[in-house]
Amino acid sequence: FVWNVGKGGEGKSTLVMYIMLPLLGINDDINEQLFICIRGPLRTAEQARNLIALNRLPLILDEQNKVALTKNVDIIISAAVGRGIIGIHAARRGGGIEYVFRNNRDVIVFTNVYFSEFLKEVVKEASDQAITRRVVELEWDNVKINPEAFDEQPQIKPILGNIDAVWKRHRHELLSTTNLKELTLKLLELLEKDYNVNLKAY
Repeated sequence: FVWNVGKGGEGKSTLVMYIMLPLLGINDDINEQLFICIRGPLRTAEQARNLIALNRLPLILDEQNKVALTKNVDIIISAAVGRGIIGIHAARRGGGIEYVFRNNRDVIVFTNVYFSEFLKEVVKEASDQAITRRVVELEWDNVKINPEAFDEQPQIKPILGNIDAVWKRHRHELLSTTNLKELTLKLLELLEKDYNVNLKAY
């Protein structure tokens, strides 16, 4: 569970729109079918639950405010904890379960709410340590985007095919990592090696 926090204007939404979605090969039409990126606060826990159970692609939640995050605390905890059942619908008639909602997706949140603030609301729901160790919080520097950066935007090509190929070639090396940071560094190292590109800046 990746939690991006900043005051606004530093480029969080810009990163989503111009870098992340193109890297995933997502345009507006695809997004309307697969719901990869939701811009604006989630209104209900049912919305959040349905989105997390929908498919296995990343779920990017942009511009989430404190009210929305607090309202969806149960679903956020479920998503942070890992794969599993996050909700059920009872059968309309008789016993049994009509539908099971599973946590299928990794979630990336962009917000102006610090994770510690959010935890104050959550602490009555779950152990803060149980959640914190499953969340990567990235605090953005409060530096405004230079408008000239939009004059020459990079041409982004989808990376999923490359990552899939690296996974097939180096599965054991990637599985030997112990956390998200280590996995990311190993993936960048293998992408550099396999495709002869310089990713040191990243």
